[in-house]
This record gives sequence, structure tokens and C-alpha cells, in this order.
Amino acid sequence: MIIKAQEYIEHNFAEKISIQQLSERFTVGRRNFDRRFIKATGNTPLNIYNVSKSNLQKRTGNLWKNSERSHV
Repeated sequence: MIIKAQEYIEHNFAEKISIQQLSERFTVGRRNFDRRFIKATGNTPLNIYNVSKSNLQKRTGNLWKNSERSHV
């Protein structure tokens, strides 16, 4: 379940996802979901969401910079 939740976060971070929505999606209580997620990954669901979002911003920022250089 936690692997599926982490994959869901990584593939859908462009959407606003609440921890409550995730816990409901995977049919477990919110607090239990948090505990299980942290135990399995060493990170909170929110941290995984933020890291995924940040990684995309870095990649798209680098793509943007590279495309600007090719036009110079």
C-alpha cells in the first residue's frame, strides 16, 4: 500500500493532494497512514510530495535554460 501511495504522489504531484485524501484513497485512517508511510519510507507523505514537485521544477528549469542557450 505504501509503495502504491508513494507512486501515486510522485505521478500526481501537480494536483493538490491532501494527506486525508491519500489515506481515504488507500482506505486507512490518516494517522495510521502517516505512521506507516514514515516507517516504510523514512519520510512523511508531504515531504515526498514536496521533493517530487521540486525535482520537476529543477528539471523543467534546466530544460528552459538549455532551450534559451540554443536560441542565442
